Amino acid sequence: MRRRTPVAVLAFLAAVGLAACNRRSPSVVDPHGPEAHRIAGTWWLMFGLAAAVYAVVGGFIVVALLRGRGTESGRGSRISDNGFIWVGGLAVPLAILMVLAWATVDTTNHVRRAEKDPLRIEVVARQWWWAVSYPQYHFATANEIHVPVGRPIELGLDSVYVLHSFWVPQLGG
Repeated sequence: MRRRTPVAVLAFLAAVGLAACNRRSPSVVDPHGPEAHRIAGTWWLMFGLAAAVYAVVGGFIVVALLRGRGTESGRGSRISDNGFIWVGGLAVPLAILMVLAWATVDTTNHVRRAEKDPLRIEVVARQWWWAVSYPQYHFATANEIHVPVGRPIELGLDSVYVLHSFWVPQLGG
């Protein structure tokens, strides 16, 4: 039993390592277009603010655990309970949400602007596949979209038989 455990652990670590090597898997944080870069920037801002809030709250918890209530020494807190609630429960969350609202609205306004001379690509969801056509060039493919580098595109989505979702995370959702 003891000999199998290291082999199983090594096999598991090798599988995880090989799975992480796949660079072709879709990822929101691997943008490949100007709109996708804006959306990824907003995502990183949200992630950074959430991580900062998590760290601050975790720090407060650790300080509270180490310090105690302080009532035995007769010394109270410098911040009243009401002040702590107003600042930590209202002012700081309001400021964070205002920053996130501004970033989201700015990103949405930028992404929704129409580009000049986009390549129109029609995508139709069939029962088991995607039909892709390029009306300007009278060309069609199945299950593949070919996008020219540096040219804006406009995707037209439709479904014939079934409900489908269509998401290309590298292009911004």
